[in-house]
Amino acid sequence: MIFQDGHGSGLNVIWDRLSPDVDLCITGSIKNRYFEKGIKDADGVILLGYHAMAGTPDALLEHTMSSVRYQNIWLNGEKAGEVAIDAAILGDMDIPVIMVSGDDKVCLEAKKLLPWIECACVKESMGLATTALLPPHKSDEVLRQAIHNAIARLSEMKLYKLSKPVKCKVEVTERQPIPRETNRVSIEYEDARTYTVTADTAFDAFYGTY
Repeated sequence: MIFQDGHGSGLNVIWDRLSPDVDLCITGSIKNRYFEKGIKDADGVILLGYHAMAGTPDALLEHTMSSVRYQNIWLNGEKAGEVAIDAAILGDMDIPVIMVSGDDKVCLEAKKLLPWIECACVKESMGLATTALLPPHKSDEVLRQAIHNAIARLSEMKLYKLSKPVKCKVEVTERQPIPRETNRVSIEYEDARTYTVTADTAFDAFYGTY
């Protein structure tokens, strides 16, 4: 089992609580998280502690990747959150997302996008900073059961693949810089805060927005 800390700087692991089943723990820049050692051999990926996309009503800390940088993100014309972005990147690598955990709002978002996956709903959100949380002993059991179910149903899991080329449209928050074109991606500028990056893969399209 490989554990990837993809939150912020990737330095948030509580080492004394890490499962003994983990063979490798990857930390560091999230920009390289899917190309680190071992991920190419994964049978499936579990997205733990995810948030609903920016703008989701009553979702806890709703945002898409970065509440500081991004107002909204679209992949091939469809508004996308963190689940869709990661599922698309993994889909290009022929790796399915098999489980998502978080509040009830991100679970609804994930089920709409990936109807086959397992969800572990460990909190019910009622606003940006208001939620009803399961206590740790109960949330642990919900997570264990969802993980068990996801692995047992691995053969039913499907890939989330976008048509190519991939177009990632971004609306940044106020006063955020926008990137210049490179030989890896092309950029179409809509206004001072909105632009579209076109690339051959979901990874290059999304990370070309930085």
